[in-house]
Amino acid sequence: MDCETLKCHHCSAEAGTTAAIYSLESGVTSDCRPWNEKVRIFVCPACSAVQAPINEAWRGSVEKIYRDYDTYAAAGGEEQKVLDSDGMSARSRVIIGWLASLGLLSPRGEVLDVGCGRGAFLREFTGQFQEWSLSGTEFDDRNARMLQQLPRFKGLQTARFDKLSGEYDAISMVHVLEHIEDPVACLEALRRRARNGALLLVQVPDWSENPFALAIADHATHFTPAILERVARRAGWEPVVTPGQVVPKELTLLARAGGDCTASNKADEEVESRLDERLSWLRGVRHQAQALRQNAANFGIFGTAVAGTWLAGAPDMEVEFFVDEDPSRIGAKHLGIPIISPGDAAEGSDVFVGMAPAVSKRLAGKYRDAAARFHAVKLLDAL
Repeated sequence: MDCETLKCHHCSAEAGTTAAIYSLESGVTSDCRPWNEKVRIFVCPACSAVQAPINEAWRGSVEKIYRDYDTYAAAGGEEQKVLDSDGMSARSRVIIGWLASLGLLSPRGEVLDVGCGRGAFLREFTGQFQEWSLSGTEFDDRNARMLQQLPRFKGLQTARFDKLSGEYDAISMVHVLEHIEDPVACLEALRRRARNGALLLVQVPDWSENPFALAIADHATHFTPAILERVARRAGWEPVVTPGQVVPKELTLLARAGGDCTASNKADEEVESRLDERLSWLRGVRHQAQALRQNAANFGIFGTAVAGTWLAGAPDMEVEFFVDEDPSRIGAKHLGIPIISPGDAAEGSDVFVGMAPAVSKRLAGKYRDAAARFHAVKLLDAL
Protein backbone atom coordinates (compact mmCIF):
# COMPACT_ATOMS: atom_id res chain seq x y z
CA MET A 1 0.00 0.00 0.00
CA ASP A 2 1.46 3.36 -1.11
CA CYS A 3 0.76 6.92 0.02
CA GLU A 4 0.45 9.92 -2.28
CA THR A 5 -0.55 13.58 -2.22
CA LEU A 6 -3.98 13.57 -3.79
CA LYS A 7 -6.90 15.95 -4.30
CA CYS A 8 -10.41 14.77 -3.55
CA HIS A 9 -12.79 15.40 -6.46
CA HIS A 10 -15.70 15.68 -4.01
CA CYS A 11 -14.55 18.25 -1.46
CA SER A 12 -11.31 19.42 -3.18
CA ALA A 13 -9.38 18.79 0.02
CA GLU A 14 -5.72 17.98 -0.29
CA ALA A 15 -5.59 14.43 0.95
CA GLY A 16 -1.87 14.69 1.73
CA THR A 17 0.59 11.90 2.40
CA THR A 18 -1.79 10.28 4.90
CA ALA A 19 -3.99 9.08 2.03
CA ALA A 20 -3.30 5.40 1.47
CA ILE A 21 -3.63 4.02 -2.04
CA TYR A 22 -5.39 0.68 -2.17
CA SER A 23 -5.07 -1.38 -5.31
CA LEU A 24 -6.11 -4.49 -7.17
CA GLU A 25 -3.59 -6.00 -9.58
CA SER A 26 -6.15 -6.03 -12.39
CA GLY A 27 -9.70 -4.90 -12.92
CA VAL A 28 -12.69 -4.96 -15.24
CA THR A 29 -14.42 -2.34 -17.36
CA SER A 30 -18.01 -1.31 -16.70
CA ASP A 31 -19.04 -2.85 -20.04
CA CYS A 32 -17.60 -6.18 -18.86
CA ARG A 33 -14.16 -6.63 -20.39
CA PRO A 34 -11.08 -7.69 -18.43
CA TRP A 35 -8.76 -4.76 -17.62
CA ASN A 36 -5.18 -5.95 -17.23
CA GLU A 37 -3.93 -2.87 -15.43
CA LYS A 38 -3.85 -2.00 -11.74
CA VAL A 39 -6.99 -0.43 -10.26
CA ARG A 40 -6.15 2.22 -7.64
CA ILE A 41 -8.50 3.61 -4.95
CA PHE A 42 -8.19 5.98 -2.01
CA VAL A 43 -10.39 7.41 0.74
CA CYS A 44 -10.40 11.17 1.29
CA PRO A 45 -9.50 11.75 4.97
CA ALA A 46 -11.62 14.92 5.02
CA CYS A 47 -14.93 13.61 3.63
CA SER A 48 -14.45 9.81 3.35
CA ALA A 49 -15.35 9.69 -0.34
CA VAL A 50 -13.99 6.48 -1.87
CA GLN A 51 -12.59 7.30 -5.29
CA ALA A 52 -10.03 6.75 -8.00
CA PRO A 53 -7.02 9.09 -8.04
CA ILE A 54 -8.01 11.38 -10.91
CA ASN A 55 -4.92 12.14 -13.02
CA GLU A 56 -3.86 12.00 -16.64
CA ALA A 57 -3.09 8.28 -16.41
CA TRP A 58 -6.62 7.53 -15.16
CA ARG A 59 -8.16 9.77 -17.83
CA GLY A 60 -6.09 8.04 -20.50
CA SER A 61 -7.32 4.65 -19.32
CA VAL A 62 -10.93 5.81 -19.34
CA GLU A 63 -10.59 7.25 -22.83
CA LYS A 64 -9.22 3.91 -24.00
CA ILE A 65 -12.13 2.05 -22.36
CA TYR A 66 -14.80 4.31 -23.87
CA ARG A 67 -13.31 4.12 -27.35
CA ASP A 68 -14.77 0.62 -27.83
CA TYR A 69 -17.51 0.78 -25.20
CA ASP A 70 -20.31 -1.73 -25.76
CA THR A 71 -22.82 -2.28 -22.96
CA TYR A 72 -24.55 -5.66 -22.61
CA ALA A 73 -22.67 -7.14 -25.57
CA ALA A 74 -23.17 -10.72 -24.33
CA ALA A 75 -26.95 -10.14 -24.30
CA GLY A 76 -27.05 -8.65 -27.78
CA GLY A 77 -27.60 -5.18 -26.31
CA GLU A 78 -30.47 -6.17 -24.02
CA GLU A 79 -30.34 -4.54 -20.58
CA GLN A 80 -29.02 -6.53 -17.64
CA LYS A 81 -31.55 -8.55 -15.66
CA VAL A 82 -31.74 -8.11 -11.88
CA LEU A 83 -33.49 -9.99 -9.12
CA ASP A 84 -36.95 -8.85 -8.08
CA SER A 85 -40.11 -10.29 -6.55
CA ASP A 86 -41.00 -12.00 -9.86
CA GLY A 87 -37.58 -13.61 -10.31
CA MET A 88 -35.54 -11.68 -12.88
CA SER A 89 -36.52 -8.48 -14.67
CA ALA A 90 -34.73 -5.79 -16.64
CA ARG A 91 -33.18 -3.26 -14.27
CA SER A 92 -35.12 -0.32 -15.74
CA ARG A 93 -38.42 -2.15 -15.39
CA VAL A 94 -37.80 -2.60 -11.67
CA ILE A 95 -36.82 1.06 -11.23
CA ILE A 96 -39.78 2.40 -13.21
CA GLY A 97 -42.20 0.13 -11.37
CA TRP A 98 -40.90 1.48 -8.07
CA LEU A 99 -41.02 5.07 -9.30
CA ALA A 100 -44.62 4.67 -10.49
CA SER A 101 -45.65 3.20 -7.14
CA LEU A 102 -44.60 6.42 -5.38
CA GLY A 103 -47.12 8.51 -7.31
CA LEU A 104 -44.82 11.55 -7.48
CA LEU A 105 -44.84 12.19 -11.22
CA SER A 106 -47.62 14.11 -12.95
CA PRO A 107 -49.45 12.63 -15.97
CA ARG A 108 -47.44 14.79 -18.40
CA GLY A 109 -43.91 16.13 -18.45
CA GLU A 110 -40.47 15.92 -20.00
CA VAL A 111 -37.77 13.50 -18.85
CA LEU A 112 -34.04 13.65 -19.58
CA ASP A 113 -32.13 10.38 -19.25
CA VAL A 114 -28.43 11.13 -18.75
CA GLY A 115 -26.25 8.41 -20.28
CA CYS A 116 -29.22 6.91 -22.08
CA GLY A 117 -27.25 4.30 -24.07
CA ARG A 118 -29.56 2.32 -26.33
CA GLY A 119 -32.63 3.71 -24.56
CA ALA A 120 -33.51 0.90 -22.14
CA PHE A 121 -34.62 3.27 -19.35
CA LEU A 122 -36.55 5.57 -21.69
CA ARG A 123 -38.29 2.60 -23.30
CA GLU A 124 -39.54 1.39 -19.91
CA PHE A 125 -40.37 4.94 -18.83
CA THR A 126 -42.61 5.66 -21.82
CA GLY A 127 -44.41 2.37 -21.30
CA GLN A 128 -45.45 3.52 -17.81
CA PHE A 129 -45.72 7.30 -18.38
CA GLN A 130 -47.22 7.41 -21.84
CA GLU A 131 -47.79 11.16 -22.14
CA TRP A 132 -44.26 12.24 -21.24
CA SER A 133 -41.78 13.40 -23.88
CA LEU A 134 -38.32 11.84 -23.84
CA SER A 135 -34.78 13.19 -24.26
CA GLY A 136 -31.35 11.69 -23.66
CA THR A 137 -27.66 12.48 -23.40
CA GLU A 138 -24.59 10.44 -24.34
CA PHE A 139 -20.92 11.08 -25.06
CA ASP A 140 -21.50 10.27 -28.75
CA ASP A 141 -24.39 9.72 -31.16
CA ARG A 142 -23.79 6.07 -32.11
CA ASN A 143 -27.29 5.08 -30.85
CA ALA A 144 -29.14 8.13 -32.22
CA ARG A 145 -31.06 6.22 -34.88
CA MET A 146 -32.25 3.61 -32.38
CA LEU A 147 -33.36 6.30 -29.92
CA GLN A 148 -35.32 8.16 -32.57
CA GLN A 149 -37.62 5.15 -32.87
CA LEU A 150 -38.91 5.71 -29.32
CA PRO A 151 -42.35 7.36 -29.14
CA ARG A 152 -42.25 11.07 -28.25
CA PHE A 153 -38.44 11.15 -28.36
CA LYS A 154 -37.38 14.79 -28.75
CA GLY A 155 -33.66 14.40 -29.21
CA LEU A 156 -30.21 13.25 -28.14
CA GLN A 157 -27.61 15.69 -26.81
CA THR A 158 -23.88 14.94 -26.79
CA ALA A 159 -22.70 18.22 -25.25
CA ARG A 160 -20.96 18.60 -21.87
CA PHE A 161 -23.25 18.79 -18.86
CA ASP A 162 -22.83 22.57 -18.56
CA LYS A 163 -23.78 22.98 -22.24
CA LEU A 164 -27.03 20.98 -22.21
CA SER A 165 -30.23 22.70 -23.26
CA GLY A 166 -33.90 22.39 -22.39
CA GLU A 167 -35.91 22.22 -19.18
CA TYR A 168 -37.16 19.00 -17.63
CA ASP A 169 -39.60 17.69 -15.04
CA ALA A 170 -37.54 14.60 -14.30
CA ILE A 171 -33.87 13.70 -14.80
CA SER A 172 -32.51 10.17 -14.50
CA MET A 173 -28.96 8.85 -14.19
CA VAL A 174 -28.75 5.05 -14.01
CA HIS A 175 -25.16 3.89 -13.50
CA VAL A 176 -23.69 7.18 -14.73
CA LEU A 177 -22.72 9.36 -11.74
CA GLU A 178 -20.01 6.93 -10.59
CA HIS A 179 -18.16 7.65 -13.87
CA ILE A 180 -18.10 11.44 -13.41
CA GLU A 181 -14.96 13.22 -12.15
CA ASP A 182 -16.81 16.03 -10.39
CA PRO A 183 -20.24 14.68 -9.37
CA VAL A 184 -21.31 17.86 -7.56
CA ALA A 185 -20.63 20.04 -10.62
CA CYS A 186 -22.46 17.51 -12.79
CA LEU A 187 -25.59 17.56 -10.61
CA GLU A 188 -25.40 21.36 -10.35
CA ALA A 189 -25.43 21.60 -14.14
CA LEU A 190 -28.42 19.27 -14.31
CA ARG A 191 -30.14 21.32 -11.59
CA ARG A 192 -30.02 24.31 -13.94
CA ARG A 193 -31.93 22.26 -16.49
CA ALA A 194 -34.62 21.28 -13.97
CA ARG A 195 -38.01 22.94 -13.71
CA ASN A 196 -39.29 23.88 -10.26
CA GLY A 197 -40.01 20.75 -8.27
CA ALA A 198 -38.37 18.44 -10.83
CA LEU A 199 -37.28 15.00 -9.66
CA LEU A 200 -33.80 13.51 -9.96
CA LEU A 201 -33.30 9.73 -9.93
CA VAL A 202 -29.76 8.43 -9.48
CA GLN A 203 -28.68 4.81 -9.27
CA VAL A 204 -25.09 3.70 -8.55
CA PRO A 205 -23.41 0.46 -7.43
CA ASP A 206 -23.26 -0.32 -3.71
CA TRP A 207 -19.68 -1.55 -3.21
CA SER A 208 -20.25 -2.42 0.42
CA GLU A 209 -22.88 -5.00 -0.58
CA ASN A 210 -21.20 -5.94 -3.84
CA PRO A 211 -17.39 -5.60 -3.51
CA PHE A 212 -16.88 -6.63 -7.16
CA ALA A 213 -17.85 -3.05 -8.08
CA LEU A 214 -14.52 -1.90 -6.62
CA ALA A 215 -12.71 -3.65 -9.50
CA ILE A 216 -14.31 -1.44 -12.17
CA ALA A 217 -11.49 0.59 -13.68
CA ASP A 218 -13.54 3.45 -15.17
CA HIS A 219 -15.46 4.38 -12.01
CA ALA A 220 -14.36 7.71 -10.54
CA THR A 221 -16.35 7.34 -7.31
CA HIS A 222 -17.42 4.32 -5.27
CA PHE A 223 -20.45 5.69 -3.46
CA THR A 224 -21.76 5.05 0.02
CA PRO A 225 -25.31 6.18 0.92
CA ALA A 226 -23.93 9.13 2.91
CA ILE A 227 -21.68 10.35 0.09
CA LEU A 228 -24.43 10.04 -2.53
CA GLU A 229 -26.87 12.03 -0.40
CA ARG A 230 -24.26 14.68 0.38
CA VAL A 231 -23.37 15.14 -3.29
CA ALA A 232 -27.06 15.64 -4.14
CA ARG A 233 -27.59 18.20 -1.37
CA ARG A 234 -24.51 20.21 -2.33
CA ALA A 235 -25.79 20.43 -5.89
CA GLY A 236 -29.19 21.78 -4.82
CA TRP A 237 -31.23 18.56 -4.77
CA GLU A 238 -33.24 17.71 -1.66
CA PRO A 239 -33.57 13.92 -1.12
CA VAL A 240 -37.16 12.66 -1.27
CA VAL A 241 -36.13 9.04 -0.81
CA THR A 242 -32.70 8.57 0.78
CA PRO A 243 -30.31 6.12 -0.88
CA GLY A 244 -31.52 2.55 -0.54
CA GLN A 245 -31.73 -0.71 -2.44
CA VAL A 246 -34.60 -0.58 -4.92
CA VAL A 247 -32.44 -2.97 -6.96
CA PRO A 248 -30.28 -5.45 -4.99
CA LYS A 249 -26.62 -4.40 -4.57
CA GLU A 250 -27.32 -0.90 -5.95
CA LEU A 251 -28.09 2.46 -4.32
CA THR A 252 -31.05 4.47 -5.60
CA LEU A 253 -31.60 8.11 -4.66
CA LEU A 254 -34.68 10.17 -5.50
CA ALA A 255 -34.37 13.93 -4.93
CA ARG A 256 -36.28 17.10 -5.76
CA ALA A 257 -34.81 20.31 -7.16
CA GLY A 258 -34.55 23.03 -4.56
CA GLY A 259 -32.21 21.91 -1.79
CA ASP A 260 -30.30 24.36 0.38
CA CYS A 261 -26.86 23.25 -0.91
CA THR A 262 -25.47 22.83 2.60
CA ALA A 263 -23.73 19.59 3.50
CA SER A 264 -20.71 19.22 5.73
CA ASN A 265 -17.57 17.24 4.93
CA LYS A 266 -18.03 14.67 7.63
CA ALA A 267 -15.41 11.93 7.79
CA ASP A 268 -16.51 8.37 8.56
CA GLU A 269 -13.73 6.43 10.25
CA GLU A 270 -15.34 3.10 9.39
CA VAL A 271 -15.19 3.58 5.60
CA GLU A 272 -11.47 2.93 5.25
CA SER A 273 -11.53 -0.26 7.32
CA ARG A 274 -14.61 -1.45 5.40
CA LEU A 275 -12.85 -0.77 2.09
CA ASP A 276 -9.76 -2.67 3.19
CA GLU A 277 -11.96 -5.58 4.28
CA ARG A 278 -13.85 -5.68 0.95
CA LEU A 279 -10.66 -5.57 -1.11
CA SER A 280 -9.12 -8.37 0.97
CA TRP A 281 -12.30 -10.36 0.43
CA LEU A 282 -12.07 -9.81 -3.33
CA ARG A 283 -8.51 -11.10 -3.46
CA GLY A 284 -9.56 -14.11 -1.40
CA VAL A 285 -12.47 -14.90 -3.71
CA ARG A 286 -10.19 -14.77 -6.75
CA HIS A 287 -7.73 -17.14 -5.04
CA GLN A 288 -10.66 -19.41 -4.19
CA ALA A 289 -11.70 -19.51 -7.86
CA GLN A 290 -8.11 -20.15 -8.99
CA ALA A 291 -7.74 -23.04 -6.54
CA LEU A 292 -10.99 -24.57 -7.74
CA ARG A 293 -9.86 -24.19 -11.35
CA GLN A 294 -6.66 -26.13 -10.67
CA ASN A 295 -8.59 -29.16 -9.43
CA ALA A 296 -11.45 -29.08 -11.93
CA ALA A 297 -11.64 -31.16 -15.09
CA ASN A 298 -14.32 -28.89 -16.58
CA PHE A 299 -14.55 -25.40 -15.08
CA GLY A 300 -17.19 -22.69 -15.51
CA ILE A 301 -18.10 -19.36 -13.99
CA PHE A 302 -21.67 -18.37 -13.17
CA GLY A 303 -22.41 -14.88 -14.44
CA THR A 304 -21.26 -12.83 -17.42
CA ALA A 305 -21.42 -9.37 -15.84
CA VAL A 306 -18.74 -7.51 -13.88
CA ALA A 307 -17.98 -10.18 -11.27
CA GLY A 308 -17.75 -13.13 -13.66
CA THR A 309 -15.67 -11.12 -16.11
CA TRP A 310 -13.22 -10.00 -13.43
CA LEU A 311 -12.78 -13.58 -12.19
CA ALA A 312 -12.34 -14.93 -15.71
CA GLY A 313 -9.60 -12.36 -16.32
CA ALA A 314 -7.44 -13.64 -13.46
CA PRO A 315 -3.97 -14.98 -14.37
CA ASP A 316 -3.99 -18.64 -15.49
CA MET A 317 -7.78 -18.75 -15.24
CA GLU A 318 -8.88 -21.10 -18.01
CA VAL A 319 -12.66 -21.06 -18.27
CA GLU A 320 -14.41 -23.67 -20.42
CA PHE A 321 -17.87 -22.12 -20.18
CA PHE A 322 -19.99 -19.43 -18.54
CA VAL A 323 -23.35 -20.14 -16.92
CA ASP A 324 -26.18 -17.60 -16.92
CA GLU A 325 -29.90 -17.58 -16.12
CA ASP A 326 -30.63 -14.74 -18.54
CA PRO A 327 -32.26 -16.21 -21.69
CA SER A 328 -30.90 -13.35 -23.81
CA ARG A 329 -27.33 -14.44 -23.01
CA ILE A 330 -27.67 -18.23 -23.18
CA GLY A 331 -26.30 -19.56 -26.46
CA ALA A 332 -24.10 -16.51 -27.04
CA LYS A 333 -20.41 -16.13 -26.16
CA HIS A 334 -18.63 -13.92 -23.66
CA LEU A 335 -14.89 -13.33 -24.06
CA GLY A 336 -15.11 -15.95 -26.81
CA ILE A 337 -16.38 -18.54 -24.29
CA PRO A 338 -19.83 -20.18 -24.67
CA ILE A 339 -22.66 -19.24 -22.29
CA ILE A 340 -24.94 -22.08 -21.24
CA SER A 341 -27.92 -22.45 -18.91
CA PRO A 342 -27.40 -23.90 -15.39
CA GLY A 343 -29.12 -27.12 -16.37
CA ASP A 344 -26.79 -27.68 -19.33
CA ALA A 345 -23.56 -27.81 -17.31
CA ALA A 346 -22.09 -31.28 -17.82
CA GLU A 347 -22.13 -33.80 -15.00
CA GLY A 348 -19.11 -33.45 -12.75
CA SER A 349 -18.31 -29.91 -13.89
CA ASP A 350 -17.35 -27.31 -11.32
CA VAL A 351 -19.11 -23.95 -11.52
CA PHE A 352 -17.87 -21.04 -9.43
CA VAL A 353 -20.72 -18.67 -8.59
CA GLY A 354 -18.72 -15.44 -8.52
CA MET A 355 -21.27 -12.91 -7.34
CA ALA A 356 -22.05 -10.90 -4.21
CA PRO A 357 -22.21 -13.30 -1.22
CA ALA A 358 -25.98 -13.31 -0.70
CA VAL A 359 -26.66 -13.94 -4.39
CA SER A 360 -23.87 -16.51 -4.72
CA LYS A 361 -25.13 -18.53 -1.76
CA ARG A 362 -28.71 -18.46 -3.06
CA LEU A 363 -27.74 -19.62 -6.56
CA ALA A 364 -25.40 -22.35 -5.33
CA GLY A 365 -28.23 -23.66 -3.15
CA LYS A 366 -30.77 -23.40 -5.96
CA TYR A 367 -28.68 -25.69 -8.18
CA ARG A 368 -27.44 -28.02 -5.47
CA ASP A 369 -29.11 -31.00 -7.17
CA ALA A 370 -27.85 -30.19 -10.67
CA ALA A 371 -25.41 -32.45 -12.51
CA ALA A 372 -22.60 -29.92 -12.06
CA ARG A 373 -21.16 -28.80 -8.71
CA PHE A 374 -22.00 -25.16 -7.97
CA HIS A 375 -19.63 -23.45 -5.53
CA ALA A 376 -20.57 -20.23 -3.68
CA VAL A 377 -18.00 -17.57 -2.86
CA LYS A 378 -16.71 -17.45 0.68
CA LEU A 379 -18.96 -15.31 2.86
CA LEU A 380 -17.93 -11.98 4.28
CA ASP A 381 -19.15 -11.69 7.86
CA ALA A 382 -19.81 -7.95 7.61
CA LEU A 383 -22.23 -8.53 4.76
